[in-house]
This record gives sequence, C-alpha cells and structure tokens, in this order.
Amino acid sequence: MALVCAFAVLASYVDAKKRVLPNALLLAMALSALAMQGVRLLGGAWLAAFAWEAALDARIDAPWMCGLLAVVACALLVGLESWRRGRGAEPGLGFGDAKLAFCWTLALGLLGVWGFALGCGSGAVVAKLRRQSTFALGPWVSGWCVALAILVALPPWP
Repeated sequence: MALVCAFAVLASYVDAKKRVLPNALLLAMALSALAMQGVRLLGGAWLAAFAWEAALDARIDAPWMCGLLAVVACALLVGLESWRRGRGAEPGLGFGDAKLAFCWTLALGLLGVWGFALGCGSGAVVAKLRRQSTFALGPWVSGWCVALAILVALPPWP
C-alpha cells in the first residue's frame, strides 16, 4: 500500500502543477495495487510482513472484487465522459482521472469508489468557492483515498 500511496502522491503533485496525470506513474500505481492484491491472495506470512495490508485485508473487498470494481468503475467513467463529449459538452473528467479511479479502486475496492466520490465532491465545492471553472482532481481523490484507508486500517476506538 505504501507504493500505491507514493505513486499517487507523485501523480497528484504533477496533476496539481500541470493538470495532467502521467501515464507512467498511473501504470506504476496500478502495478503496485495489483501486487498488493497478490500479497493479499497469498496471505499468511506474506501478508503478516506488510502491516498496513494486514490491517486493511479484513476491512476491504476481496481481491477479485477489487479488480472487478476497478474495471467497472473505469468503464463507467470513460463511457460517461465519452458520451458527454459526443454530445458537444466541454470535457469535464479527464481520462487520466478515470485511470486514477481504476488504480484506487483496484487497491481499495469500494473504499476507492467512495474516495473518488468524496474527492470529486469536495474538490468541486472548493473550486466553486474559489470561483474556478476547473480543478485538479488527482490531489483530492488521492487525499480522500489515503485518509479513508488510514481510518479503516486503524484499530477500532474503545
């Protein structure tokens, strides 16, 4: 999970500065998420070696469900944005944002979908308050996904 977060931070930094999510960083993030799911599938001693994954393991979707959710979420986002652009609307969601949603959903399952939704909503509210017509979605989504993963991985409060 640490590698997923590291690549997400780098991609979000580039997104905040240049308004583009680099394919190379998103590919590295996706491969890290895939490796994380592989460790979860192996379980046992492999999983115990990675504390955060062990804490998340019982609280997020099964690895196959994370993969299925990632494909469905990305397909829906790309399909919706293609449909919007085909009807003459200005681009809203970049395809890099859809790939970022794929990466986070592959890593966290439904929690990644929630992180994406919360990132979209909070980023849009702040952009509206600042009177901006666009905003970089990457930092918002990654921030929410990391925050949700930390909250879920923490032990229950007494």
